[in-house]
Amino acid sequence: MKCDAIESLLIDSVDGELPAAQMELLSEHLNDCPNCREFSADQHVLDRLLFSALKEVKAPAHIRDSLLLFIDQEAQTDRANKSAEMALAEQEYQQRRRKLKLATMMQLQYWIDCISWIVGLSAFGFALLAILKFPSAFGWNVELPGDPRIWTATIAALFCIGVALLATRICRLGPL
Repeated sequence: MKCDAIESLLIDSVDGELPAAQMELLSEHLNDCPNCREFSADQHVLDRLLFSALKEVKAPAHIRDSLLLFIDQEAQTDRANKSAEMALAEQEYQQRRRKLKLATMMQLQYWIDCISWIVGLSAFGFALLAILKFPSAFGWNVELPGDPRIWTATIAALFCIGVALLATRICRLGPL
């Protein structure tokens, strides 16, 4: 490693900002190069002198007051921003909740509609079957042409086809 690069590494090592791998390269170079070793020693002495010469200085009262006021205003602004963000998040949560509730109600209505259609068609089919199979039960003297079992089977088949079509529509396309 060149001595020019070592000087910048030395400054970073004093600040404690040097990664371990570079610190190892620096120590190897310092062991081999007397000029850089001397520069490193001078740098450490200079740093100690500078740190010892520094003394704590109090800022004037008006600067301290201005700085504290600025910090308070920034904290209030941050709190206001967080409150606005929280209000927005709460509003979004409530909207999602309403949408979910509406979707749940729509699903419930969907199934109620399906059951209503199936019950209604079943009642209609059974009523139709009873009327056509047993017309005398209703006081009608109607003679069905042909064998009544064929009429019963036809009505039952039409009823089953209707229920199957309804179930297919409900499952594929949604409520009627």
